[in-house]
Amino acid sequence: MARRPTAPNQAPETWADDILTDTRKAIVPIAFMSGMINILLLTSPLYMLQVYDRVLASGQRSTLFYVSLIALVALAGLGLIDALRSRALAHLGAWLQARYAPKVMDASMRASLKGGPQNARYLRDLTQIQNFVGGSGIVPFFDAPFAPIFLIITYMLHLYIGLLATGGAVVLFIIALIADRRARKAALDARLN
Repeated sequence: MARRPTAPNQAPETWADDILTDTRKAIVPIAFMSGMINILLLTSPLYMLQVYDRVLASGQRSTLFYVSLIALVALAGLGLIDALRSRALAHLGAWLQARYAPKVMDASMRASLKGGPQNARYLRDLTQIQNFVGGSGIVPFFDAPFAPIFLIITYMLHLYIGLLATGGAVVLFIIALIADRRARKAALDARLN
């Protein structure tokens, strides 16, 4: 396992450090796209507020048309940015696989030559990392920091919308905890049987 040379007072870098350093340039734009997506997710609540506050009160069809047009453009932008983010993550996952598969294979072969087992598990692990990064598994890590901001904005829009969003977040969190516990129990039962 080749490692970068380090200064005498620095700890030696690992492959994880290499991966983080190499992917930092790609992660920043992906995080920016996630921020834009989370801002554009406010389109639906803002649209509904505008329809109820302005359109129904005034009865103006032109107001409804322009508010709907703005919402349509924002939702189209949301879809486009989400597609671009998914594509960037897929490219990042494929790049990680292409860059580190030879290193993993080399390390596996070296271990085999030194009397250790030649293990394909490491390549499978790298493929799992590629699938995690290139799929939708990593998206919640980009979106989670924006959840409190989203809740604050919904409270600023209207108290009831903020309460509804907070209640929905709590319900989703409880469902996720229950699903996690059941999945862990099923996995433990499968291992024991």
